[in-house]
Formats: sequence, C-alpha cells, structure tokens
Amino acid sequence: INGAMLYNEPGVALVLDENPRKLREDMLRFGWDLKKLENQGLIAIVDATAARIGTTSEERFAIHPFDLDIDKLFLEVLKVCENIGAKRLI
Repeated sequence: INGAMLYNEPGVALVLDENPRKLREDMLRFGWDLKKLENQGLIAIVDATAARIGTTSEERFAIHPFDLDIDKLFLEVLKVCENIGAKRLI
C-alpha cells in the first residue's frame, strides 16, 4: 500500500485465502481504498481464492480453476505484473 500511496509505484497482491471483496472492505478500516488504487492502475489484486474452491471469479485478474498449479500461477502473476508495470508484489 505504501508503494502505491506514497511513491506512486504499482503493485500486485496475490490473494490465496481471502476473497478480494472482503480484503477491500477490511482495508477500508485502515483508510486504504484499494478500489480507488485499482482504478488508478496502482494496485492489481489477483484472485486465486475462487480457483482453490473450483469456481470462477468476477475479478479482473483471476486464476482459473484449471490453472491452479504453481507454474501456471507464477506465469499468470508475472503477466499481471508486466501489465501494470508493478514494482512490488505481495
């Protein structure tokens, strides 16, 4: 969040356990508007939670259920990083 908010550096967050919608809600409690940062192209959330339970995601960046192996996951995350010019990855 600091990279995006303080340094204007894009970053990618890969979520494996928490639904991105819930993550956005939780972060608002700290005053961090992830949706706003996403709209500005400073944050991209890659949703792998839906793939873990075998469903599809409505997120812009998501891992499909059939792509949930470490090699494909890594490649998908790299694509998103390149897409937004990410300087940070969590």
